[in-house]
Amino acid sequence: MIADIIQTKTNFNLSWNILCNGTVIADAEAPFMPNMFLSEIRLPGEIRKLIYDPSDTSYGKTLQDRLAFRVFDKDHYIGSIAGKTQMVKKFFGSYPYYEYQENGEIYQVYEVGFGMKGLYLCFYKDGHLICTVEKELTTVNFKDKYKCYLADDAYLTVVATFVIYYDTVSYGDIMDLAVYSKKKSVVNTYQKALKEKYDPEFIPRIKAMHGIYD
Repeated sequence: MIADIIQTKTNFNLSWNILCNGTVIADAEAPFMPNMFLSEIRLPGEIRKLIYDPSDTSYGKTLQDRLAFRVFDKDHYIGSIAGKTQMVKKFFGSYPYYEYQENGEIYQVYEVGFGMKGLYLCFYKDGHLICTVEKELTTVNFKDKYKCYLADDAYLTVVATFVIYYDTVSYGDIMDLAVYSKKKSVVNTYQKALKEKYDPEFIPRIKAMHGIYD
């Protein structure tokens, strides 16, 4: 599957559309709430919530627990998303990543940037790359766009939930509103081990499966 996730509203109330072949198949919105974040993601046959509430210690009292975003299937807790650091022998070789736990499954997501050449989110499960998300570098009026290349349609729910989280924490632009604005997101990854999480052959392979050849 190839899907697009496009932010449609900014400022106090955030919203996104999820599209496949140009057709909206799901959406998400996050109305402004003081001291917490709550997004409702309406997917085919499923409604889930993404919640950040640092005052809630019922899921753990450590700083990492309090900073994690919680994932719910309606009102049933199913998992969490948290930032972590991969430690290696040399200090400058360590790098950040995200861990997404849902219903006993664990996904690792790595942000890999090549400056003006591209910014990617690489999703791994059990050591295998299952999705690469490309963020559009140029953002107009604070509305970010992502193109998701999935090895299997079944991963759309996980990928969409994570992208809403990522867009909020990294490019949320909450309370930013402009008649017209334009900016570029440039990220440069220097750690060799982290750069290797990006497989340059993955996106062309998914495109070929859909009859797309550059």
